[in-house]
Formats: sequence, structure tokens, C-alpha cells
Amino acid sequence: MNNVLAIALLLLASTAPVYAAQEPNTAETCRSSWQDASRDSWRAKDYERAVEFFKRLQVSVARNERPAVAGMIAYPLRVSGEYRVHNRTAFLRNYSRIFDESVRHAVQKQVPECLFGNYQGFMAGNGAVWFEYSMDHPAFKVIAVNNESWPKPNEG
Repeated sequence: MNNVLAIALLLLASTAPVYAAQEPNTAETCRSSWQDASRDSWRAKDYERAVEFFKRLQVSVARNERPAVAGMIAYPLRVSGEYRVHNRTAFLRNYSRIFDESVRHAVQKQVPECLFGNYQGFMAGNGAVWFEYSMDHPAFKVIAVNNESWPKPNEG
């Protein structure tokens, strides 16, 4: 009887699907994906510049270089879709609430080469930070930050 059970378990194990562990995103895998999937995409031409901008933003956020981060913002900055930060002075005064712990963590965790880009701009940290360039700002600038520190419209 034990042999029958052992054979049954062996057969069951041999027919079960094998799932490979998903490899984490790395600079190499993401760069390759962008080159393959976006070769003809209109965002592909901006990819390298976006990565370089984001790397500078990451370093400035990690070092808590608030004036440097303020220089990377397109004003008025949208915050959590409801608020506008109209100038550098207001940004610096509210830096800790805008780049709160959740945003700083998302910026630090983001693999720069794995940025998402679409017609709205480039996104880091599942939408924590959006950045883009325009005719007014030919260099990339942060255009929106989505965080947990600003009150929601229903809250006081």
C-alpha cells in the first residue's frame, strides 16, 4: 500500500505545472524590454533622457537636497490630483508633505531603467511621481506627485 501511495504522489508531482520564479526587474531586463517593445514607439526617443533625469532626481531625494529637487519641478506642481503648489517657495515650505515618506520610498525603490512612459509623461513608483518636458520646459521636470500626506477633498 505504501508503494501505491508513493507512486501516486510521484505521478501527481510529475504532472503538476512548474512555475518559474519571476525575475525581479533589473536595469538590463527593463532596458532590453524598452528597446524591444518601444523601438517604434514615440516615447522610445525620450527614454534615455528620462532615465538620466530620474537618476538625478533619485540622488537629490536620497541626499535630501531640497533646493535641487525644487529646481526639478514644473510649477504649478499637481499634488494628489487636488492641489497645486504654485512656486519654489511654497514647494520648499511643504517639501516634507509633498515628498513624504511614501514618495521618497517609491523614488528610491524605482529601477530607473524600468520607468513607465505614455502620452502623459514618465511615471515612477506606480504613479508616485510623474515627469515630462514641454515647449515651456524642454528639460524634464516633475509635473505631479501623488502621496498619502495631503488631506483628501472630504477631509478638513
